[in-house]
Amino acid sequence: MISNAGKFLICVPRHSRSIGRFKTVAHAVLRIADELGKDIEVSNKKNVLSVWVYYKERGERESPLYSDWEKNWNEDEVFRELKSVMYGLSHRISEDAVLQIS
Repeated sequence: MISNAGKFLICVPRHSRSIGRFKTVAHAVLRIADELGKDIEVSNKKNVLSVWVYYKERGERESPLYSDWEKNWNEDEVFRELKSVMYGLSHRISEDAVLQIS
């Protein structure tokens, strides 16, 4: 089972046109993080061109979950994509927890 040390990282470009996309992606990440009891960290990055979401366990490398590059998905579409990728992290997250994400 995953430890409580894991968290979601949302990396946001510094340019202002990404704010709307950040809100959409952040709401989807919040839904999953709430269900898994995980924290979220947000950081502005000057070297990214779109919103990115990662998952990180303490002491491990970040695992990319989602890139918003050239997407205009709504919150539910982003949520479904994140949920599908979470299955790939089953070695880090208990399968029961992932299956309970609605």
